[in-house]
Amino acid sequence: MKRFVPITRKINAIIIISLVVGIGIIIVYFAYNQNLTLRNTTYESLNQQSDILYQSIENAMLPGAAFIVTVIVLALVLTQFLQKTVIKPVKHVGDVCAQVTRGNFAEMTLFFSDIRSFTAFSEKNSPEAVVDSLNKILNFQTEIIHKCGGDVDKYVGDEIVAIFSGDEKEAHACLAALKIQIEIRQNKDLYRGLALGIGINTGEVILGQIGSERRADFTIIGDHVNLASRLCDVAKAGMIYISDSTYQRVESLAQTKGPLKLLVKGKEGFQWVHLLSGMKKKET
Repeated sequence: MKRFVPITRKINAIIIISLVVGIGIIIVYFAYNQNLTLRNTTYESLNQQSDILYQSIENAMLPGAAFIVTVIVLALVLTQFLQKTVIKPVKHVGDVCAQVTRGNFAEMTLFFSDIRSFTAFSEKNSPEAVVDSLNKILNFQTEIIHKCGGDVDKYVGDEIVAIFSGDEKEAHACLAALKIQIEIRQNKDLYRGLALGIGINTGEVILGQIGSERRADFTIIGDHVNLASRLCDVAKAGMIYISDSTYQRVESLAQTKGPLKLLVKGKEGFQWVHLLSGMKKKET
């Protein structure tokens, strides 16, 4: 099992490095200007020298400060648009190219969530209302997924694809799904009566750069990803289907109905699945 480095540590490292480099720029710039100033103002008055040196310091602050601000903003932007799975496993700079271009195997819990009857909702409402409702639902789901230790891999229309890793990935994914269903059920007016179906599966997937030379994403592929997607497809409004592989890891923690035989597209024969309804309270 790979040891993932927390994303906050990566951000802190980037900010610290940017501060050090920025201060270095200021020092070098100032030293250079000070040297020129003293050389060119030997016969000027002390007041004139002081004014010029002060201006040198002020000028030196501009490139240094600009560099610091640029790097910090870039780091924050990257953490918003790049999922943590791209950032967290990278321990050395050389790992980036190898991991992104070659791809690698990893066991993860896959989480798919989709809004039910969203096409019909879109046809009956204005574009502004559709976008507003969609963003509200995607936003609160994303917040819950992150708080439960997961990471959003992508948004596909009204669907969220998320991944969970670590020793308790199955429990974390189930907890996120339950919290999401509770939130949207208890706030029907806020979310205009829309509902969600969720599918969860655990297994080995391939992570890598998928796409063309012009446009590519660091994402997940594989049979287990497809099964999680199919479970989401068949889950009705308010339902959470978890695969048997996920259930085996949360059997002592989860409240479920099943096992149930389910026929899903792309799979031969029936799949054993479980309907998640809650989590058991830990004994104290």
